[in-house]
Formats: sequence, structure tokens, C-alpha cells
Amino acid sequence: MYQSVRQLSGCEVLDPHGQSICLIKRIILDPSNGRVLGFITNHPNSQNILSIMDVVYWSSDHLKLGQNYEFYQSDEIIRIQQALASKCELLGKKVKTESEEQLGQITDYSIDLKKHLLASITVQKNFLRMFYFQTLIIHYNSILEITPEYVIVRDGTVKMPLAQTLRDKSTQRSPAT
Repeated sequence: MYQSVRQLSGCEVLDPHGQSICLIKRIILDPSNGRVLGFITNHPNSQNILSIMDVVYWSSDHLKLGQNYEFYQSDEIIRIQQALASKCELLGKKVKTESEEQLGQITDYSIDLKKHLLASITVQKNFLRMFYFQTLIIHYNSILEITPEYVIVRDGTVKMPLAQTLRDKSTQRSPAT
């Protein structure tokens, strides 16, 4: 199941007994492979990082932690510390092709909740930094590199505008008999 990161932000975190203990503020991705490493939460103490290893169930509205879960500081898990230091937050990052064609900025991305992996990015061009147009959905397999400045995608990546994607899906439905 794929879920938008914008919808996952604010997702409830439940302890092993089903009690709400905090909310997700941000998902931490490994920029080298797109894997979810953990979460920054709004937990009230200075240890507000959860590792993906402590999650036993993840849905679109909550995640449930295992019996031995623990909150960490950002420097206690080396891979999370490196991901945060790389400044590779995807939202707002510019996207370009190998041949330097500017595609726009990432306005959202989707996570595969079962595999804990980046599934796709939503890219939009903007006009006067206020109005967005030409929404593109780019699958993770087309991403070559995530740098602090850009996400670089393959030349010739099939870039299907969102409106066309939605139109195509609606025409694929068979009429009721």
C-alpha cells in the first residue's frame, strides 16, 4: 500500500497496548537507497527519534510499536544521523534529468508501507513561486541520485502528468453490467 507523506505527517504512534504516545512529524529516508530509517516525532522529551526497526505495524493513520521500542536522540543511530546531516529532505527539492532539464520541485512523495521504501515523487513546476502546474509522478526506479540540492532522474523517464494518469485510470474501469 502506497501512502502520501503529506498524509503520513501527523500519523499517530501507538505503544504496544494501543495507547497514543505521540505523532509523526517527519519521515527519515536513507538518500542512498530510499529506505525509511525512522521518524522524527513530537515526543515531549529530547529523545524524539523512532527507528523503523521498532515498528510492528504501519497503516495510513497510525503505526504501532513493538514491546521493546525506544526513543532516541538523532546522534544515537549512525544511519539516521548521517541521513539528517546529508540534508536530503525531499519536500521542496528541485528535480532535474541527467541532461539538466529542470522538471520542477517535489511537492509530495509516496511511501510503500509494507516495504518501508520510497515509491514515487510528485513533481510540480511553479510560476512566480506561487502557482503550481504540470504535476508529474515519477517512480522511484527512475531516480538516479538524491543530492542536497537536486534529485536527478533518468533521461527519457516516462513522465505522465497527474491529470492524464487519473483520466487513464477512469477509462480503464469496466462499465457495470
